Amino acid sequence: MIESTSGRLLIVDDDIESLTPLCELLSENGYLVAGYTSGKDALETLKKQDFDLLLTDLVMPEMDGIALLQAALKIDPHLVGIIITGQGTIQTAVEAMKVGAFDYVLKPFQFKILRQILSRAMEVRRLRINNLKLLEDITEGKQVEEELKSSREQLRNLSAHLQSIMEKERMNIAREIHDELGQALTVLKMDLFWLNNQLPKDQKLLLEKTKSMSELIDKTVKTVQRISAELRPGLLDDLGLAAAIEWQAEEFQKRTGIKCEVILDPVDIILDQDISTAVFRIFQEALMNVFRHANATNVEVSLDEKADKILLKVKDNGKGITEKQISNPESFGLIGIRERVHLLRGDVKIIGIRDKGTTITVTIPLNKNGKTL
Repeated sequence: MIESTSGRLLIVDDDIESLTPLCELLSENGYLVAGYTSGKDALETLKKQDFDLLLTDLVMPEMDGIALLQAALKIDPHLVGIIITGQGTIQTAVEAMKVGAFDYVLKPFQFKILRQILSRAMEVRRLRINNLKLLEDITEGKQVEEELKSSREQLRNLSAHLQSIMEKERMNIAREIHDELGQALTVLKMDLFWLNNQLPKDQKLLLEKTKSMSELIDKTVKTVQRISAELRPGLLDDLGLAAAIEWQAEEFQKRTGIKCEVILDPVDIILDQDISTAVFRIFQEALMNVFRHANATNVEVSLDEKADKILLKVKDNGKGITEKQISNPESFGLIGIRERVHLLRGDVKIIGIRDKGTTITVTIPLNKNGKTL
């Protein structure tokens, strides 16, 4: 097995001029490094040797970074992946996080920042390995059980911290997109309107061109608004969870054609921001599961706030989830729901009835201030 004081890194970049200096720099800083220009060659090495981290470029001709990360995680599910790219977009960043990337780094980057990311990634790797070892040794006694409890608590705290950071980044990116691009497009529309008024009426070709440009700007504005809302709905921060749930249900119905009915009790639900965000993300994932797997035509959603708990129920009339699907370790949507609920010390129940649909019920305990216990 490969040994290193700092960590074992598998680095993939089809640009040898970028790969070589990065490998040398990390080697000088105590990492044991293996560098490849081919994703397939890197995967073959991963089958034979253990690595802690995978650093991969995003855009590569043979196999892109996201596909490489997915394949690598099938070989070693505990590997921690980091995407490095000079051609990043919000969409690719979100896609990378969805398939399991720990972080997404844009070129050019400062080595100090990369070193901090690697340090955090190594801590995640160690926690994953420690947790796995503890699970394997659970029968050895009370001490192992206590260590496992401590490890799980660390993972819970780390996961909560990472999710909090991710939500803040989504909020910042969404605000930048909405404010900066939105403002620029508005000014461009005004200038185009002025230009259109200056053109002689007999310049039909130019007038038609300005008209088509104006329509393109309007379409781009709507795209900016949609991307911004998907990253972080403004309603969630401005009007709260209930309004965001209603908006998401309407958007889901428009895009999928699946009828989505929402019942809120009370209509105005005021919760701590972290709880509101978690419940909203759980709701989004539940709807995504309906769209991808249920073959449903109708979804009923209820959100109730009681004295000491918040209750979210999502019920569809689809084919019904099976016990095998519920327990499938590759059902990442359900795993994400369970993880968010677990972080809030809540409970989730998933029940499927063949040809009658699936019901997901999430219960989160609250204190008198609308925060988790």
